[in-house]
Amino acid sequence: MTIREGKWDCKTCGRIGNRGPDSYCGSCGSTRPDDVQFYLPEDAAEVTDEKLLAEANAGADWKCSYCSTQNNAFDNFCVSCGNKRNEAQGDAYMQEREIRFDAVNNNPPPAEKTSSPLSRKIKIGLIAAAVSIITLFALIMLTSTINLTVTGFEYSGKVIYEEYKMVTEEDWSLPASAEKLGEFRAIHHYDKIPDGYETKTRDVQVKTGEKKVKVGTKDMGNGYFKDIYETRPVYETRKETYKETRYKDVPVYQTKYKYKMMKWVPGQPYE
Repeated sequence: MTIREGKWDCKTCGRIGNRGPDSYCGSCGSTRPDDVQFYLPEDAAEVTDEKLLAEANAGADWKCSYCSTQNNAFDNFCVSCGNKRNEAQGDAYMQEREIRFDAVNNNPPPAEKTSSPLSRKIKIGLIAAAVSIITLFALIMLTSTINLTVTGFEYSGKVIYEEYKMVTEEDWSLPASAEKLGEFRAIHHYDKIPDGYETKTRDVQVKTGEKKVKVGTKDMGNGYFKDIYETRPVYETRKETYKETRYKDVPVYQTKYKYKMMKWVPGQPYE
C-alpha cells in the first residue's frame, strides 16, 4: 500500500501546509489541535523512507490524558511528562477515517431565507392597497343601476331515439332469441408456431482478468495517508453467436354464425 504524507493548517497563526506528522506549527509553535483535519495535497509524494514508513504504519497518534501532549503510536510514554500510556485513564487515539472517491458529499441544508422588516412592510402595504381597490370597485358596482330588456329567446337541440327493428348480424356465438340464417368457417385468431431457427450475433461482456483500482485514501490519524485499492474484474466485449427461434403465424378457424333478430338500435336524430 502506498503511504503519502498529509498536511494540516494552523488555526492560531494561519500557516498553511504544516507537515502532517508534526505536532507543532512550524511558524508559531502552537500545538496541533485535537480536532485537526489532515488533508492530502494532490501532488503529495510517496513516502519511501523506512523510518517514516514505520512511523506511519505504527497507527494513530494518541493524546496524553495527564498533560494533553500528542504522541506517536509507537511511544509508550508521553514525550512531555513521561506518563505511561494507559487507555483506561483516557489516553485517546486520533480518529482514523476513509475518504472514498465515490462517497456522497452530504452538504448541509441551505439556511432558510428570512424577510427583512422593510420587505415585510412593503408586502403589507401592497396587500392593503389591493384590498382597498377591490372594496372601492365593489361599492361602485353596488350603487350602479343597469336596465335590461328581454325581447325573446330561442332553443335548439337534437333528439336522439332508438327503434326496435329486425337486424342481421354475424358473431362467434348464436344469441338465444336469434333466428339462424347460416354458418361458415372464418379466421378467429392466429397462433405463433415455431418454424426453425435463425442464427444471430450479439455483444457480451466476458471477464478476462482482474486489476487493482485506487478507490480512495485512508487518514491514518497520524498525519499520513494510505491509498485504498480494490480488486475489480476486467471485462472485454466479444461477439457471441446464438440461435433464436423463428415463428410463423398459423390461422385458427372457428364457426361463425349469421342470424337475424329484433333489437333496439339508434334511430336517425332529428332537430
